[in-house]
Amino acid sequence: MGPANWLIEEFMLLANKRVAGWVSDRKPTAPPFVYRIHDLPDPEKIQQLRVLAKSFGHNLKTDGRPEDLPKEINKLMRAVKGTEEENILKQVTIRSMSKAIYSTENIGHYGLGFEDYTHFTSPIRRYPDLLVHRAMAHYLADGKPLDKNTLELSCAHSSAMEKRAADAERASIKFKQAEYMLTRVGQTFAGIVSGLTGWGMYVEIIANKCEGMINLRDLPGDHYKFDQESYTVTGQRTGRRFRLGDEMEVMVRGVDMEKRVIDLSISDGGVVEAPSSGSERGRWDETRPSPQAAATVHAKVSEAPKAPMLKKESTRAVSSRGRSGVRAVSRQLFAPSGSPPRDPDETGAKSIIDPSWNWSEITRELEHFREYW
Repeated sequence: MGPANWLIEEFMLLANKRVAGWVSDRKPTAPPFVYRIHDLPDPEKIQQLRVLAKSFGHNLKTDGRPEDLPKEINKLMRAVKGTEEENILKQVTIRSMSKAIYSTENIGHYGLGFEDYTHFTSPIRRYPDLLVHRAMAHYLADGKPLDKNTLELSCAHSSAMEKRAADAERASIKFKQAEYMLTRVGQTFAGIVSGLTGWGMYVEIIANKCEGMINLRDLPGDHYKFDQESYTVTGQRTGRRFRLGDEMEVMVRGVDMEKRVIDLSISDGGVVEAPSSGSERGRWDETRPSPQAAATVHAKVSEAPKAPMLKKESTRAVSSRGRSGVRAVSRQLFAPSGSPPRDPDETGAKSIIDPSWNWSEITRELEHFREYW
């Protein structure tokens, strides 16, 4: 974050803080209002963080007052800056924090260290901010206290929708990552361990930021288990350990589009072989030609003589007919080897295929329409 961005963020935090404070300080009692609150972290997770930090030789004091914990955490973050364990301790610290929500009960914002905080600065994109603007206008006009139960219902709904939107965003990212890696089954990439669980090890591919999982039972040469205290995956016989931030070379074994999961395995620099054609991993979805069909197309393209590009009037014809015309072309392009091309007129679509055209150019046109839609 640059200085300008940092300055804007500071002004936004200050505005949110001042608005919340203006309402909470009203006399004789603060009227009902929408606050952005952040509770204390989970004690069990903080204890796990303390044990993990101790395993690296760092001390995190957790036996003092709750309000002293942020200072201790900041002290720990300064101590690990630039060290090998910085990445793992930062991630575990973030995961130990509670989730911020909207509420009419003002308990303060633990993460920011504010006694009063709300969301005021973005009414055009967040409904809670709009609630805050309306309530503030109402109180500036000397209106009576708003109904607390009604506001609390709006707060609960906003918090639920915020979580739902975040889940949808993560799901969409996972889906597009899986779709992207679908055509890269069998390839190897440099990756970094981004997550550890009792069932698998998550690895983020450095080149494209796609995240896949290596099942613990698929790790070669040993039986591996996840150690919660040390936050490592360790081989029971060899003692080989994996930690957050470890770099490794992985192979894409397959992609499950329904579950949006990328299946990885450790390459170890050996010979990489893709799964057999009969494997359920790495299945092509219905919107893509199969690898066999694609190979047939490439073979036909290499044998075909050079020819003019797809005519503009034909492009317009495809556009006017929409998907039906493109599907007709696709059936001819990806027809099984040895079988005669199907006549698009059988499906009611007028034929636009000319034997003299270069198939590679037609394929490019089809990709253009796929991107357009």
